[in-house]
Amino acid sequence: MSLCRTFGAFDGHDTRREVFLIDQSGPANADPSSAVRDAVDAIDALLAEGRTVIVHCHGGHSRTGLVLKAWAMRTHGFTEREAHIWLAERWDQYQDYQDSFIELLKAEW
Repeated sequence: MSLCRTFGAFDGHDTRREVFLIDQSGPANADPSSAVRDAVDAIDALLAEGRTVIVHCHGGHSRTGLVLKAWAMRTHGFTEREAHIWLAERWDQYQDYQDSFIELLKAEW
């Protein structure tokens, strides 16, 4: 699951999904709710097929964290803060410095 432009780096992989999110607050992402929902739906579909899923963005911090937290919230019924703790305990690269990402999860997930 690529959350950034990959410029063909994964073209050789048979199964891949790309959902573009920009790591900025404000109008940079026209419809972040749909992008996150699309990413989480794709993760669930791939897992249901028995596939291993790798989620990444350019820096591996906030966009990846946003999608993984949304997935955990839907899968485990976590609140945004519970998902934050769950992810922080498992992944030391995670950062949640984008207030708009946090607010999106609190409002819609």
